Amino acid sequence: MKTKAPYQQEILSVLRPLLSIADAILCWGFIQANVPKRLIGVFETIYECEQPSSLRLTAQWKDMMLNPELLRLFFTIHWNVRQYPDLLQYSMNCIMQLASLNGPVIPSRDERVHYAAKFMENFLELVSSIEIIDQEALGISSSLRKLIAFFPPALLVGVPDGLLRSMLNCLTHLTCSWCALAIGEEQNSSEEKYFIDAFDNMLEVWVSILQDTYSITGSTVTDYVVQIFDTYVQARLFPPHGIRKDDDEDSFEAFVDGDNSDIKSRYKEQLQAVGLFGRQILNHSFPLLASLIEQESSRLHEVMQKNQSNIHQAGPLLYKLHENLLWLVVIAGHVLSMDSDGEMSLIPSEIMRYSIDQSTSGEIDPSVTVQLMCTRGFSSTDAAQSWERCDHVVRLVSAVFRLCEVERQAAFIKELIAIMSPNLACNIMWFMKRWAACFLLPEERYYSEISPSFIAAFGRDGDGSVWCTNFLLTKVEGNLQCFNFDADVVKSTSDMLICLLETKEKAKTALKTEGLLKLLNLLKQNAPLFPQGCKRGLFKALIVVAPAVESEHRANYWNEVPKPLCDRFQAVVNRETLRRMYHQESVKMEIMDIIESFIGVSQGAHCTTAETLLDFLYPAMLECAFLVDLYQNYQEVVELILEFFCSCTRYMLCFLSEAYSRRLNAAALETVKVYTLRNKGRFSIEAAAEENAYQDIILLLELLTGLLSKDYVVDLVPSVLQHPVQSTGHGYDAADIVLFGLNTLMPLLSIELLKFPKLCLQYFKLITFVSELYPDKVCALPQNMLVHLMESVALGLSDLGHDVSVLSFDLVEGLASHIYGSRSQASVAGATVKKFLEFIMKMILTRQVNSDAMTNAGSALYALICCYQDEYQVVIQKALNSQADEGSADRLRIAFQKLTESASLNMDRQEKKKFRENFETFVADVSGFLFYK
Repeated sequence: MKTKAPYQQEILSVLRPLLSIADAILCWGFIQANVPKRLIGVFETIYECEQPSSLRLTAQWKDMMLNPELLRLFFTIHWNVRQYPDLLQYSMNCIMQLASLNGPVIPSRDERVHYAAKFMENFLELVSSIEIIDQEALGISSSLRKLIAFFPPALLVGVPDGLLRSMLNCLTHLTCSWCALAIGEEQNSSEEKYFIDAFDNMLEVWVSILQDTYSITGSTVTDYVVQIFDTYVQARLFPPHGIRKDDDEDSFEAFVDGDNSDIKSRYKEQLQAVGLFGRQILNHSFPLLASLIEQESSRLHEVMQKNQSNIHQAGPLLYKLHENLLWLVVIAGHVLSMDSDGEMSLIPSEIMRYSIDQSTSGEIDPSVTVQLMCTRGFSSTDAAQSWERCDHVVRLVSAVFRLCEVERQAAFIKELIAIMSPNLACNIMWFMKRWAACFLLPEERYYSEISPSFIAAFGRDGDGSVWCTNFLLTKVEGNLQCFNFDADVVKSTSDMLICLLETKEKAKTALKTEGLLKLLNLLKQNAPLFPQGCKRGLFKALIVVAPAVESEHRANYWNEVPKPLCDRFQAVVNRETLRRMYHQESVKMEIMDIIESFIGVSQGAHCTTAETLLDFLYPAMLECAFLVDLYQNYQEVVELILEFFCSCTRYMLCFLSEAYSRRLNAAALETVKVYTLRNKGRFSIEAAAEENAYQDIILLLELLTGLLSKDYVVDLVPSVLQHPVQSTGHGYDAADIVLFGLNTLMPLLSIELLKFPKLCLQYFKLITFVSELYPDKVCALPQNMLVHLMESVALGLSDLGHDVSVLSFDLVEGLASHIYGSRSQASVAGATVKKFLEFIMKMILTRQVNSDAMTNAGSALYALICCYQDEYQVVIQKALNSQADEGSADRLRIAFQKLTESASLNMDRQEKKKFRENFETFVADVSGFLFYK
């Protein structure tokens, strides 16, 4: 770069407006005037987003953009103005846009490679000549992220080899430097987090490089990944293994007080990227992590043994050891397996291949691997010498197992339990859950080849799986005994237990161990001791194992798990003194404790167990209406009962036959009746009220929605809205229960209540769902109820946000389609729905519909026009008469003619498609000139 010229201020005064203009032009990608009408909504989104759009130019700009001097000019300008914050932003934005150049301006691969090479040359020259400041780091990292996005690794391999290596060296240097600076920013209270965002961008760059199947692979990139992985691990650890600086006193006090901040959520993207890095260098990452966990666990064990009499003196050292182990366990968990939300957890292919290669090379001994897997202590010299012959994957898991043993032993020492870290305990359980989900008793049919070490240590034919399962159950028992005061630890423990027992093969293995029986006895004896909200996970775990119990023994298992709970509940509600003592805290907590457990039982339902579980729970469900009446002034109890019914509809209803479904419906209806009767005068809105004050209404709406989820058709009971329901156990149909609930709830749902987003969205989901499934029932509602319903829909169309407006348009379309098909335009419902024709048309003409909801609005409008063709002509005439300008009226008349000229108004799918295309053109045409009052 050239040295800065004299007369800087004069130059800067000229550059400031020029840079501003250049930034604006480049950010919008030289958008032409004849933008396709369908892209209007896209550009609305672009305008509102934080990141500018890519630079997509037409072929006319080719000569200018491929001129090497253009890139050099912008980089030179940035080098000269970077010390001025207001100009730095403009110049950095220009460079970011140049990094995203795409489209017809560079159509061929060679031209793209040439442009990328010139950009990289200028970029490297800039970075090598400056010391990057904080505000600049974010722009530089964003430029690199755009460069990789629009010039992927498969393309960059075409640049000269020396340039590519220099670029990779630069990326590595920036990533490692910003890693340390980002972690430093995390520890200060500054609102600006430049290096944190810059580091996250660099991780995205490397993820793109590593995930591209045609990327630079092998030794070319491995050394760089090792540097980044080691830097991240060191930056997270205290000395001697890391470079993390001592935290302030607040961090240590938070540790002593049991702060359970979840680093997995806070640093999710970082940890996922680091996990990917680790899987690229398994011969480095696994031995490193295993060795560090072993050393830190051994140090923790020694410190605890030496300082039992004065444990608080070793507090600062224990804090550092716990923090080191916490980060090592979390990083190891992300390397060992990938996040699999909603999908089956499988062993990553890289890890499977790595373990198989170790076995075929003769470097490891499966028998030694299993032996060391089952080693708990740290003192065995022979064991330490045998690690070289152990599978590296198994060694890492075994290291965490021995950390579990250290924690378990310490937890039983009164002097040590106070200084143990609940946060570390939570994350150990998280690690074990991830490991158990894919490695323990793996489903061999999902793998073309499986490692002999995994079969021996974790497979169904080896002894290691039984030992591991029993060890984990013992650890669960220890956590529930020693950490039962901490809700987070109990929850993470129950989550791991559910994962351990939810598949049949794992459950069968657990049933062979002593650990499950001990755990069952512990829960029966001490369930009330666990924190509120934790029982559901524990009882779910005990229920999910039931399908694996042999059929001849299952009745005995039911007598051990749900029956004592149900008997305990009946004993409480049938107590003669309950009406006098129900308000006492001990009585209330006992009832809530049992209902929490019932929720867990329902969550553990399986297609083979759901009806049996309902037999146990049904008597308690019938008593819930009585409890809602009794505890009408105790919202926490009422909410828990409603949540219990929501859980039953969510987890059990889909498995129930029609007869059993009707039983559940009957119990739900009784509870809904009592709730609405006792709460008619409660819903007054206070200025300071928060949405959680109305959580019971949200749960009731969720319950009514859940009752509709059962996919069956039965004869509906026409009198359910007029006559009270007796608790005969015969049951009622879901649609009628929902309509009954809406009939009683709707007068209570004022406009003020619907301004609470979660409550509002749940209400509109319910009414849209019931209207789609049972439009005939909705149209047959009493007039006052129908009016209330449609008034809320009108409000949802215009004033309650995008998601609600989409649901409202869909509801109107569904009802109009039903009215058209049943030819009931003259009915009360038909007259009510007809009003939406003018209402929606006016919203469209006055641009009150968000572009993302315009398709839904068009579908609703088409159905309404088909239903009310005469009324549609009246609406058109009103719109034309509202135009003060004759020219605008003529243009609007033409637009209306084109809207329906090629589409027949008969609700046919093909005709609807034609109308949708006409509608898009109509909206684009009238948006520019129309005035509607």
